[in-house]
Amino acid sequence: MRTPAAPQDPLQTPLNAILGTEGNVRILRSLSATDIPHSVREIARQVQLTVAAVARACERLEDLGVVEQVGRSRSALYRLSSRWGLAHAIRTLFNLERARASEVTERVRQLLIEPDDRILSAWVEPPIGDARTPADPSIAVGALVASPDVDSVREKLWARLIDVQRDYDVTVTLRVQTKADLLTASEERQKTLSQSQPVKGWGPASVQAQAAIMEAAVKPTVERTHAYRDDEQRRIAAGIATLMKADPTLVERSRAYLKSRLLVASPGEALELREWADILASRSDARIRRLLTACDERMTRLRQSMPFLAVLTETERASLRDTPRGR
Repeated sequence: MRTPAAPQDPLQTPLNAILGTEGNVRILRSLSATDIPHSVREIARQVQLTVAAVARACERLEDLGVVEQVGRSRSALYRLSSRWGLAHAIRTLFNLERARASEVTERVRQLLIEPDDRILSAWVEPPIGDARTPADPSIAVGALVASPDVDSVREKLWARLIDVQRDYDVTVTLRVQTKADLLTASEERQKTLSQSQPVKGWGPASVQAQAAIMEAAVKPTVERTHAYRDDEQRRIAAGIATLMKADPTLVERSRAYLKSRLLVASPGEALELREWADILASRSDARIRRLLTACDERMTRLRQSMPFLAVLTETERASLRDTPRGR
């Protein structure tokens, strides 16, 4: 938009300059969420702008009296100015914005976790990016089901999600998929799935990882009995134990994943996760490696929900797929 020919009184319209650019809005949104001063580099990371752009915007906002600088060195920090008359109003505005987004996400999450044995897992996908516009806010959700249940689950979920779309004036995209869909997803789609937030069951990236490992090891002539699947999971667990010995941070990564996952896990999944959390918190690394390949009933059951699979790097997953089969 071109600069209007007729200027307006800054006393009457201060927000023209303050909220006149998206960069300013992003910075104020970030600073309004806390009273803790942040460096230009940290603000840039949060708002996804360059350090130079944030530095220029902060200097301009400081000139306008909107933000204040803490310290005068090269590592100066910025925060929303407590002396600015509209500071409380701006904080309230962005708090309402955050609350609305949280309310939409929580409403969707509650719908997805409702008991339904046909839904193996469900997730909320990351923002669409450039396709999203202020005029068309959207949220994308996914669900994993067996092939025969795709249509019935889609119909049931959409009947509920359409109310969210109407109540919040937000576009809801629903993707009901099978394991085959996840395994044959494009590279771009796999990247999106890897960034999704699990709501029920394991996230799509974890499902993809385990299914890909299993598929790569299974030959068409082999009957997929329960015993065979248990054996394959034990083989994967042995590979994870090897990775753990080479990189002890795998345990720490899994602990962090369990901590965050337990916050949103369904009651049934939470029982399994708490068992794993107890194992990782109370056992030595050497003992965890031994437990992973133990043949007892408990570990056979727990190997079906190994948290390590959710945090493996692509290189680590590739090494598991290349592990020779053995009983």
